[in-house]
Amino acid sequence: MFSSLSIQTRFLIAPVIAVLLTLLLYISSNNIIRENAVIFQNISETSLVQISEINEITLLITASHSEIISLLLESERPDEEDIYVEGKIRLNHLYQIEERLNESINDKDELTIDGVNIFSQIQVAFTAYSNQIISAIEISSADIKQAPNELVLANEKLKTVNDLFLLLSKYYATQLSQQSDVIEDNLYKKNYITELTISLLLLMLLSAFYFAKNTSVRLNQVYNALTKLSVGDTDIKIYKNKDAYIQNIWKAVAEFKESIEKSEIYKNDLLMQKYAFDQHAIIATTDLKGTITSANAKFCEISGYSLDELIGSNHRMLNSGHHKKAFWKNMYQRVSKGKVWSNEVLNKAKNGRLYWVATTIIPIKSVTGKITGYMAIRTDISMQKYQHKKLVDANLVAESAVLAKSQFLAAMSHEIRTPMNGVIGMLSLMLDDKLTHEQAQRVDVALSSSKSLLHLINDILDFSKIEAGKLEIESIDFDLKTMMEELVQFMHFQLKDKQIKLLIDCSDMPESMVVGDPSRIRQILTNIIGNAIKFTHEGRIKVCGKLISLNKKKWQFQCEITDTGIGIPEDKVVNLFDAFSQVDISNTRKYGGSGLGLAISSQLAKLMNGDISVSSFEGKGSCFTCTIEVEKSFKSLVIASNNIDKDASSEMEIPQWPSNIRLLLVEDNRVNQLVAQGLLKRFGLTAEVAVNGVEALALLKNCEQPFSAILMDCQMPEMDGYEATRRIRENKYNEFDKAVPIIAMTANAMKGDREKCIISGMSDYLTKPINPELLLEKLKHWIIK
Repeated sequence: MFSSLSIQTRFLIAPVIAVLLTLLLYISSNNIIRENAVIFQNISETSLVQISEINEITLLITASHSEIISLLLESERPDEEDIYVEGKIRLNHLYQIEERLNESINDKDELTIDGVNIFSQIQVAFTAYSNQIISAIEISSADIKQAPNELVLANEKLKTVNDLFLLLSKYYATQLSQQSDVIEDNLYKKNYITELTISLLLLMLLSAFYFAKNTSVRLNQVYNALTKLSVGDTDIKIYKNKDAYIQNIWKAVAEFKESIEKSEIYKNDLLMQKYAFDQHAIIATTDLKGTITSANAKFCEISGYSLDELIGSNHRMLNSGHHKKAFWKNMYQRVSKGKVWSNEVLNKAKNGRLYWVATTIIPIKSVTGKITGYMAIRTDISMQKYQHKKLVDANLVAESAVLAKSQFLAAMSHEIRTPMNGVIGMLSLMLDDKLTHEQAQRVDVALSSSKSLLHLINDILDFSKIEAGKLEIESIDFDLKTMMEELVQFMHFQLKDKQIKLLIDCSDMPESMVVGDPSRIRQILTNIIGNAIKFTHEGRIKVCGKLISLNKKKWQFQCEITDTGIGIPEDKVVNLFDAFSQVDISNTRKYGGSGLGLAISSQLAKLMNGDISVSSFEGKGSCFTCTIEVEKSFKSLVIASNNIDKDASSEMEIPQWPSNIRLLLVEDNRVNQLVAQGLLKRFGLTAEVAVNGVEALALLKNCEQPFSAILMDCQMPEMDGYEATRRIRENKYNEFDKAVPIIAMTANAMKGDREKCIISGMSDYLTKPINPELLLEKLKHWIIK
């Protein structure tokens, strides 16, 4: 009778009838309610909850994967150490996802789909994906170029995980659909209750049925969308739903779709990068035994082998035999420990052609971290090696040329100094004879010209030494202030009849003792002051010295030489310090000079961390400023009298020689013998003569009275001075006085000649032409010591 009532009426009388039939409803519908409650609970706990959980985990994996891809591919010039640190952070996210996944499925019973335990398969696939991500980050932190290849592998393993999630989602969606059908069947099959009970419950059941059916339709739409995505088809429609729960599922599907689209983009990018990489690099992979498993076209092109010939062959087929076993042993030991090895390798092509490659070998690891093979990445550097060899050969040629030049200068120095020693020595000895005024004047002019020629030779040798980088700077303690004062006093003798005042001012020098090269500093100042005297006819020349503290260990010595001479034209100043440069070519004829003095002085100053600058006004004068670095000395200044202040023409002080003095002169050149004997005669001494080392050893062996000193030439026939000295010092058969002083008198004046004499055993060293004062000083030192 209630069937004719409208739905509205049924809703109105339902409360009254419900009171009357409460007991009946409870008894009769208890089973139905219980069954449907269980069904709803199963739907809630299984299908919908699991689908939601799957989607949330999928979103977390997608987000984590996108962050890792961005880290390895999208960063601009990533730092490999930063990749490693950031990678560790991303891995922590991945570990958290893995823990959530394990919590979701570990407590569940086994679920078999298509004959496989789907939960176990998901765990295995996710573990493989995690291991691949770990490998990608570790390898990329060592070599970022490997990131694309590793991410391609990671994408494939992620696809496997997504496929399994889709299969599980499909299963739960099917279960949800089937359970909805069961509810429908139960609702329509239960005719046990009266029409009134059905009427009362109809509205609720219809509502539940509508909700279940509507939910099933929406989930079927989700299922269809996921099915398409599982095969890589992203052409799906994303529905909008008022139900927040369903809408969240569609949101997850949309994000999943976006991640797949991005993965495809990244995959295409990786393929393009691999293509570009293949165009440049020579790439091959091998197994653990070195058998080639893959090779790119570039490898085939440079080696001359086809791909079929390479695959399955051992990599030793390219061995050129150039490298030793230790080279390859080092390579194997490194890569077998999982490390990257890089070096330059000479390989041999199929036709026997040799080619150089810059090689990097990278271990290939499985998901468990086990090394399964190796990847070799090479770049052809044959042209670079060829250019390097040409450069080395050119350098050898240049070094040979420098050596030949040095040897030529040494030979010329010796050959020129030998006759110059004779010329200057003989002219000097002639001045000791009784000559007319005119004869003495002529000899004096000849001696002055000879000394000028010797000065030019010394300048050329100094310039050549500087140019070849063979000039050494000494570092000794000396009194800088006294050296300057003595130099200026000595330069007074060059003023002659000029109306010039030569002044010195050292008031700005707080210390006298410094550490440096006094002879080279004196050479620089002598040259600049000498030029000032040469080009100044009246007025004055002032020398001002300063010491400026640079730090606790160093001074800057600054010396200004100001004159009132002829000055220098502005356009000539720029070339003033060039070799063989003169302000005016006519100056060479008028004033003399080679144009090397200032060039040498400038180079010497630079060797001592200084420089020389000039300011000049034509017709008014010039100011040369020389700066040189010297070290601070911790030695006390010793004030002692000296003879440098004496007139340059004053006679040398001849000492009282011992009565038993006996000298041996070892010299093959007759002129040099006469010069040396003449100088010794001036000193009140005589010497016995040997023309070579053999005669010298014979005299020493058979002499009854030992020699007081030996004056030894270095280059002689039969036996030179070096060998003779070594034999004297060895005294193998106790035939000689091995302690006898030996003073070298040689025309060898190049760098290393003094050291060569000392190393051979000589006591001292003099260069030709022999300076009488220096010779006397050496004899006094070694005989009256």
